[in-house]
Amino acid sequence: MHSGFTFLELLITLSLIALLALIALPQYQDFLARQQQNTEIQQLVRTLTMARQQALLLGQTVSVCPYLAHRCGQDWSQGLRVVQKTGIEETLIMQQPFSGDATILLKTFPQGSEYAIPFTAQGFTSSQNGSFYYCPKNSAQAKRIVFNQAGRAYVTGEGASEGCLI
Repeated sequence: MHSGFTFLELLITLSLIALLALIALPQYQDFLARQQQNTEIQQLVRTLTMARQQALLLGQTVSVCPYLAHRCGQDWSQGLRVVQKTGIEETLIMQQPFSGDATILLKTFPQGSEYAIPFTAQGFTSSQNGSFYYCPKNSAQAKRIVFNQAGRAYVTGEGASEGCLI
């Protein structure tokens, strides 16, 4: 008598494994997308915090602006640049490109300063409060990153979906 599996048993086992993999694959893809979103949100908060710290450390204005190749742009979804401004000269401190899978909007108060967040030598944001709205394709995963005049930032889900509707 030989021990082992028959060809039919092997086919049934492989079919069950394939079926389970097909069921689990969408959940795994959603998990990876959520991880990417969380990473980008945390990078945004860390970049704001680092820019504020650099302004305090250097005793000069340091700005966060939208990433565009070798300069500041107007689309926050592409990433972030941190630059030190000395007169008309800019020194790049850091740049952080994003995947571009989500739309990132900035709304500030007072309006009109949506393309740069300058941190003064004291760590303040030049009389500017605002919110970044992180808007992925799945609006249920939307997040809001709020920063205040003192330069502090935090993440919340409150009001994030409404900010993404524009």
